[in-house]
Amino acid sequence: MKSGLFKLKSADFWKGFIMAVGTPALYMVQEMIPGWDIPAIAKLSLSAAVSYLIKNFFTDDVKAAEKTIEKAGGTVIDNNPKTQS
Repeated sequence: MKSGLFKLKSADFWKGFIMAVGTPALYMVQEMIPGWDIPAIAKLSLSAAVSYLIKNFFTDDVKAAEKTIEKAGGTVIDNNPKTQS
């Protein structure tokens, strides 16, 4: 579930931690690539972008949105029903 305006939840701190650890870790990996001479700001930007994508890969915003809709009294419509095998 998303945080309200000016509010943070424990999941927000974990997401921030992933970004804080992931960005410099990926930057260090890029520094170890021999012959890859691009400006440091470009390496840092690329590291931050990849860290953000990794964070979003492990975050389930759809499930949080469904919980919010159901909590508000709405109905979630599943357009991709699972088939039984």
